Amino acid sequence: MATIYTSIEKLITRMPMRDIVELTDDDEKGDVDAVVLDQAIADVGAEIDSKLRGRYPLPLVGTVPDIIEHIAAILVIHNLYSRKHQLTLSDGLARQYKKALADLNELQTGLQVLPGYESSDSHPAFIASNKTAKDRAFSQSLLSRY
Repeated sequence: MATIYTSIEKLITRMPMRDIVELTDDDEKGDVDAVVLDQAIADVGAEIDSKLRGRYPLPLVGTVPDIIEHIAAILVIHNLYSRKHQLTLSDGLARQYKKALADLNELQTGLQVLPGYESSDSHPAFIASNKTAKDRAFSQSLLSRY
């Protein structure tokens, strides 16, 4: 189950409510379609979790760091726009989306660090193998001839 990193209340601080209604209201009832919005939020939570998994202990406990809330909100807005092919993302939102993805990738690789969370890169994944040098099909001298 994906972690929830944003909410409609946080999205409203980034875009007008009428835009959220327009992006989610497929039936044109004039209200936010909670199912559509919840699915977009869950999808973004899963995406963020998949990037942070292995580097940070999940789920993130306590207060969600501001950078994760920001990334989540931008990704949700982008995903909602992606559903509506007739609507285009503004240049500003497109830049924010690219920046959010870049920040998420930097968190994944360790170039950025979540404040208050210890990165688990000091404990790399254990790789086990049942192969030895005797198991080689081609010797080093044979391979060096090519």
